[in-house]
Amino acid sequence: MKNYLVKFLILCSSLVTIGGCDKKEEAPSFVVNTLSEGDNYKIKEFTEAYGRFLEENKIHYENDVTVDAFNIMPHDIFDTYGVGLFKITINLNDEDKAEQAYLYYNKTIYNVYSQSTREEKSGTISVAFTDVNKDGSYEVTTACNSEDLRKMSNLTTFDTMTLQTIGCPLYNVEIHFEKHDDVIGLYGTSYLGDEEKEKHFDDIRLYPRRYELSKPKYELECENYKVKITWSKSQKTNVPVDYFGLNHDFVINTELTYLGEDIELGTPALVFGTQIYFEKDKEDIGHVRYDVLDTDQSVTIKKGQVIKSNVTIRDTTYDDGCQMTPIGTYDMNVNFYKSGEIIVKNALIVK
Repeated sequence: MKNYLVKFLILCSSLVTIGGCDKKEEAPSFVVNTLSEGDNYKIKEFTEAYGRFLEENKIHYENDVTVDAFNIMPHDIFDTYGVGLFKITINLNDEDKAEQAYLYYNKTIYNVYSQSTREEKSGTISVAFTDVNKDGSYEVTTACNSEDLRKMSNLTTFDTMTLQTIGCPLYNVEIHFEKHDDVIGLYGTSYLGDEEKEKHFDDIRLYPRRYELSKPKYELECENYKVKITWSKSQKTNVPVDYFGLNHDFVINTELTYLGEDIELGTPALVFGTQIYFEKDKEDIGHVRYDVLDTDQSVTIKKGQVIKSNVTIRDTTYDDGCQMTPIGTYDMNVNFYKSGEIIVKNALIVK
């Protein structure tokens, strides 16, 4: 496979310094009307950041490709808050294209939309700036609506404080933002059934939970294994917003060294790694997920083998009948293929 070679068709020689928002007090929310026709405003900054993005994510193409890129963020917003919004079309060959959109902030880009297409049409993008946790920094939410038959809207929120993103796809809807009573709502069209229906889906609101381990790192050991447990540095739920469709995931990193005799596992789709669950008053936290080894071959765990894996707690908050995890402290129960159970009291804090 060849190294990628990207040729930008729009370039700008000027480089303008980015401004920042005032973080001393709550930032007022507002909705942005994006440019109907893009331009090459600060395109040089974007192309440099896009090149770094390709390198860091090891993105390569088999053949040379060209990229049409343009900014759709109003210039005054870009200058004042340092947030750009770029749409690009990657021309893979004569027929196949990839439509993408990126937020640009502080010399870094964040993907908010991506789809393959053979259509010339380009979807609409709406943008909302909020400060739901009142920390003086903006959360920037985009709704990228596709023009294909799925009528999908991809919602993504980027937090300028934590530099993390969280998002979700909504199918058979087309979303835009409107402000009402100092709150920004998700409005649009639902295409479910035979009737197109205009509706108010939800408001962008504060996510009222935070998870953390009682200690930065746990080093635990029993007869058959020892394990290091740490809180992942990359947490989508550090983004403080909530709205319909979002799942907030809390990720725990584990590094386990197996100390027992070799064991052979013959079941496909194995949970591969440390198993952890959390319990309070004999009630478990639901929605815990583990890394899975998808294989139809038997697997042998050897003495001394080191297995790195993640445990994800999903706090499901959208309106499907699920409830957020109650506030409090939870015991941590650690296991590895019935090789010994380790219980740590009050290891997880939900606040």
